[in-house]
Amino acid sequence: DAASDFAINQFGLPVENVTGDIPPSRFFIPGSLIRAEVNTEHPLAWGMPDVVATSFVRSRAFNVLQPSKVRRGGVEQTAEGPTPKVETVVHYARADVLMSGWALGENEHIRGKSAVLRVGLGRGEVILFGFRPQFRGQPRATYKLFFNALHSASLEDMPWLSIDEQ
Repeated sequence: DAASDFAINQFGLPVENVTGDIPPSRFFIPGSLIRAEVNTEHPLAWGMPDVVATSFVRSRAFNVLQPSKVRRGGVEQTAEGPTPKVETVVHYARADVLMSGWALGENEHIRGKSAVLRVGLGRGEVILFGFRPQFRGQPRATYKLFFNALHSASLEDMPWLSIDEQ
């Protein structure tokens, strides 16, 4: 949720939070269940149903950005650097977005937008959750996304972890 903004800014990820600058008079979801569609073929969505309820509490939605070479001084004349791989694991529904509660501007601002992204970063990855997958009460169906993200970290990538600690 909010930590995604920190990760995007800290690591310069090619992703933007599309809900960040919208005034509450045009977009506001204080705590409702929002329908999301899951790419069940993605490893982070292992065991997930096709459609889930997400707990959206002033949460986020993402767009993937294409880097621009146009700068204040003109067009950059440098070679393209490697573009991080960005995969959408979950996106907010394209229809019937609101499942329960109330929302203002949900169709205009989050419909069809990415809700969970996997972004490559060096030899690792950053998993961005636009909503709270571990929300204390409901819905429990999204817990699996959180646990799958934890499980995706391979023990071979953590040499400091001894066999005895596993």
